[in-house]
Amino acid sequence: MRVAATLASWRRLRLFPLSISALSLALGFYGGFIRLGIQLPGGVPSIADFHGAFMISGFLGTVICLERAVALGRLWPYAGPFLSSLGAIALLAGVPRFGALAFASAGAVMLAALATTAVRQFALFTLVLSLGTACWIAGTLLWLLGGFTAAVTGWWLNFLVLTVAAERLELSRMRDVSRPSQIVFAGATLLLLLGSARSEFIESWAPLTAAGLNRMRIPVTAGKMIGACPKIMDNAKPIVMACTEAS
Repeated sequence: MRVAATLASWRRLRLFPLSISALSLALGFYGGFIRLGIQLPGGVPSIADFHGAFMISGFLGTVICLERAVALGRLWPYAGPFLSSLGAIALLAGVPRFGALAFASAGAVMLAALATTAVRQFALFTLVLSLGTACWIAGTLLWLLGGFTAAVTGWWLNFLVLTVAAERLELSRMRDVSRPSQIVFAGATLLLLLGSARSEFIESWAPLTAAGLNRMRIPVTAGKMIGACPKIMDNAKPIVMACTEAS
């Protein structure tokens, strides 16, 4: 009975981060519309300023942290989605530095949870998931330190791309994935990391990032879903900096 009660309380714990992630999604859309010049009632400029942070960290970061906590089946990983939820609340309250620290802390908890999984089951997908989370932390710390928005965007993009790609790779375990395919996947991951390390989005083109996305079979439509920018097809950049501006 005690075990069942504990499990039930864990399930109730999920409601808070789920609610905050839904709020972050709504605020992200709201801020995005304001950035597009659409006049909305009660428009708050600060929400538009943190459009990217709400979408990447407040919404997707919280949901991904919660997913990993549920998968691990322990209590302590739930600190991740709770911290990222606090970060979203801090952004809404106008305290972005505290929000950035909370997001980075959430990423650290998630990275520790993934390390626990990797110890029990080391595989390429667990490594890439960990690298994706590390990109989230790197981008958030860069944002906290006042780095260029374009550089932050590159790291946050890698967080999303590597997380989705690693989860697809995890699902493919039911099939026999060839060694050459795994090598290509690892090479594409390396290209994405090198692209972010070079801060390619500050420049006029992003060849390493574009090559990495191409090898992962992620077309420019991924950029359209995140940013909805018309110039993506022209300059081969998967994300245009202004669309995910964080500060």
